[in-house]
Amino acid sequence: MPETPRFVEPMLATAASLPLDEARWSFEVKWDGVRVIARIAEGRLELRSRRGGEVTPRYPELASGAAALGDVDLLLDGEVVALDESGRPSFELLQRRMHVTDAAAQRRLSATVPVRFVAFDVLWAGGASLLRLPYRERRLRLVDLGATHEGWMTPAASVGAAAPILDFVTGHGLEGVVAKRLDSTYQPGTRSGAWIKQRSNHRQELLVCGWIEGTGQLSGTIGSLVVGYHDGPSGPFRYAGRVGSGLSRREIAVVTRKLVGLERPDPPFDSGPPGATDGVTGWVEPLLVVEVEFTDWTQSGVLRQPVFLGVRDDRDPSSVVREPTP
Repeated sequence: MPETPRFVEPMLATAASLPLDEARWSFEVKWDGVRVIARIAEGRLELRSRRGGEVTPRYPELASGAAALGDVDLLLDGEVVALDESGRPSFELLQRRMHVTDAAAQRRLSATVPVRFVAFDVLWAGGASLLRLPYRERRLRLVDLGATHEGWMTPAASVGAAAPILDFVTGHGLEGVVAKRLDSTYQPGTRSGAWIKQRSNHRQELLVCGWIEGTGQLSGTIGSLVVGYHDGPSGPFRYAGRVGSGLSRREIAVVTRKLVGLERPDPPFDSGPPGATDGVTGWVEPLLVVEVEFTDWTQSGVLRQPVFLGVRDDRDPSSVVREPTP
């Protein structure tokens, strides 16, 4: 029997409007968390981030849910989420867990900021690859597992109709909807048109390329970040603006630690509007991925009213490109 791999690079969704030929698709909630590949073998859970790094120690409370599945051999695709008091996924809450590596601290945090694992695809089972099975069959296999206890969730899906999920997402203020074509195979590492994501609001992953010192109580620390993006997979690096709103002291401390050793003497972007470099305290190599929410893009390619949401150390910096907005 072939050994279940420790990691399969996740399949990615394309940002676009939801498909109109709804009968060919399954519709699910887009979860506001961190993507992981979960391997269960010999009763042990192993979690790996989208980039393949092991993150199991960060979420110790998820081990019991894996053990509750019994004597299974599985590779699952899913999302780790933290829920707020209203039961909604909160990326802000999850930030308190994502960057903590000390085991004792994580055990303490698991009591105050617990996380859940949302399993939304099964890639291997019983030593056999399911990657070439159509999504409709993988979905049935997933539901049959009964991964719905001890902090584990199997999300609902609406087959052939977007309205039930859209209404749920709108009514609960959730991040968006993902549509998955029923006949699609699992395509590791591919941003495929067989999966489509439509956000409820404008969000974008960006790269930190500089910082500006704060004023008042933030004097001597980071007050705002200069951010940019790759203009296509192999295109030039573009200036996207500055973001300071949403930066708490905790997040400033996280960003400051992660920028150590990335200093450079000049801006890394190829072009920017007039004033793009004015008042910048320091430049850094564009290797730290952050996520922001914003209202729109200007004609010159700069964010309007951006709000910092958090650091994404699960993302590959080279993959950060400007996503289309509805």
